[in-house]
Amino acid sequence: MSSFGYKKLDGNTGYGSIPPPSTTSDQGAYPTDPPAAPAPGMYQGGSPPEVSIVPSSSSIVNAPYSAGVAATGYNVPPEGGMAVPSAPPPMMEPLAGYEGVGFTVSDFLAPPTPFMSAAPSAPPIERPEFSIGPTWTDEEVRDALLEHVSHFCCYGSGTAKNMVITDKIGTSAYHYRLETFGEGRQVNWTFKPYAMGTFVDGPENGRALGPWEIPVHITEYFKDFTQKLEIPHTSFVRPCHTCSTAGMVICQSCFGKGRKLCSHCHGTGHRHVGSERRNCMFCHGHKTVLCKTCHGKCFVICPSCEANRNLRFYLELTIQWKNHVEDYIFSENSLPPNLIKDVSGTTAFEETHLRVWPINHFMIPQINQASYNLINKHGSAFPTERILQQKQTIRIVPVLEVEYTWNNKKSDFFVYGLEKKVHAPKYPQKCCCGCAIL
Repeated sequence: MSSFGYKKLDGNTGYGSIPPPSTTSDQGAYPTDPPAAPAPGMYQGGSPPEVSIVPSSSSIVNAPYSAGVAATGYNVPPEGGMAVPSAPPPMMEPLAGYEGVGFTVSDFLAPPTPFMSAAPSAPPIERPEFSIGPTWTDEEVRDALLEHVSHFCCYGSGTAKNMVITDKIGTSAYHYRLETFGEGRQVNWTFKPYAMGTFVDGPENGRALGPWEIPVHITEYFKDFTQKLEIPHTSFVRPCHTCSTAGMVICQSCFGKGRKLCSHCHGTGHRHVGSERRNCMFCHGHKTVLCKTCHGKCFVICPSCEANRNLRFYLELTIQWKNHVEDYIFSENSLPPNLIKDVSGTTAFEETHLRVWPINHFMIPQINQASYNLINKHGSAFPTERILQQKQTIRIVPVLEVEYTWNNKKSDFFVYGLEKKVHAPKYPQKCCCGCAIL
């Protein structure tokens, strides 16, 4: 297998905390020497904690709280929290290429040079032609305004019915969009309960592939989604560090006592009914009630190993596909640009390639310049992602500025988009007090 070249980012190797592949090895192997210091978030303990006998529930209940905690080797957080092991989890065996990976999700890893897609050196020989948008009649314009007015209970329809259209100025808004579909990868250690007898795919079964060597199937382009995979040949089985292979941990609801103070009498054992003092009907005067979490057993099933007593550690690859979208809208009228993005138009140009070339033959120079600027920007904006595809689109959204008179007053409005949406901020028949205007 050939060696790979890795792109450097911010002074670090492209793999972040993971050293790049060796350029001298015939097999593309990774360095075996571990880093001088463990990476942040990495387990830094030594051998797994020794198996200890879980104390009986009676000894914990009868002992002082601090003694009960010390007996189990747990640092107990505030009530309601999870048990925290006082000893660090086991150190993972170093795997070639993954020596610096910890249990926290790493930063995105820059793809090696062979996995990067180069920008095209010239535009394609054949490029799509441009198409032109539709035009509308006076009757279509009037119907569009009536439809718009019907959505407002305080708008009168008289203007739309009786207006005299004096002029129609047909223009277009041009919507350029660039989409860059990229793939980013992250690696971290994780674990799950291990049931005895199940297969463990460890390093003895082969070399662990590098993060960018693992093939994946893309179901749909230009759509955001995330996938998690187990990296083959990276599994280890270790005793559970949370329960020290006991399968049970101290209940954090009652702190291993099996009972809790009664919340109805606040631990007094009685309640006052008028001037009469009575035993609490919930704890019957005992001041405490049975813990509903452990049912008085003082222990609950270990949340890490789920009573299996062992854990299977493995490297998890997180693959994130992200569609980066940027828009540019050019219009020669006063219609707000944000309205153009939400309506349909005629697709005048669409091009999809591994890497697209800037548009240089459109009739609007501003669109050509926007294409050039955004493509250059996307070329270096995502250094930790592999660009899989790019798509650029030009939509021509029809915009009609309509001038009219009504009651000897001049006004105007816009009809835009194939849906014939209306923007009429100066519509004269508006009422704030009800629907009396017709």
